[in-house]
Amino acid sequence: MATFTWIGNSGTIDPNDASQAVNYTPAGGPPGNSDTLIVHAGATLNRATSGTTTSLVIRATGTDTFNFTNQNFIQASFTLGNATTLNLTGTTTNLAGFDIGASGNNPSQIHQSGSGASLVINTVGTVNSSAFIFLDQPNGSITFNVSQTGTARGDFYSNGPIFNLGGTLTVNADNSVATGVPGNRFSNAGYILLASVYGASYAKLNGRIDNTGGVFELAKFATGAVLEIATNMPGAQIV
Repeated sequence: MATFTWIGNSGTIDPNDASQAVNYTPAGGPPGNSDTLIVHAGATLNRATSGTTTSLVIRATGTDTFNFTNQNFIQASFTLGNATTLNLTGTTTNLAGFDIGASGNNPSQIHQSGSGASLVINTVGTVNSSAFIFLDQPNGSITFNVSQTGTARGDFYSNGPIFNLGGTLTVNADNSVATGVPGNRFSNAGYILLASVYGASYAKLNGRIDNTGGVFELAKFATGAVLEIATNMPGAQIV
């Protein structure tokens, strides 16, 4: 249960290689199971080797970029500051995301920090998430962008809940895939709540929501909740 701070710019091939010990202080990184990672503003971390990490805590200041390829985080806790980008890539043979194959007890959590904080989650290929994702800052935003890898379509499977407590949730799935290949999909197999605890809650669906059973709940409270559908939403979704 060690705590490491990212210093970066010391990797022998890639200065932002998150697998190299020289990019952390104190010596002994990279962080592993049950460790904590502190990331200051403006950092870029690249992790391209397949692997699973359990109970990793990340506390990031903001304006950071995390590039994780074929990484599975189990029971993780991420708190990400304003203007952070989380890039998740999964190939056709390796799933990437959160809590894949886990029991479901104590799932991962992704939070924002700072009023008006924005988070962009870019997924490429097949990404599977059972994490609890919180849009829990007033006037904050979370944007999902789902893209293909090569000519294979992109799929983001959201099996856990997404809580929008007073900001804007946007789902984009581009359709620039090869001819004859179905467009990219955001699959809500879990639960998306528009609760308006900290202000009006908005959800904008600009990408196809796949035919997977899931629930959208609008609980307006005092300031209202709006679900804007500008896409194909098959009948398995419950609003």
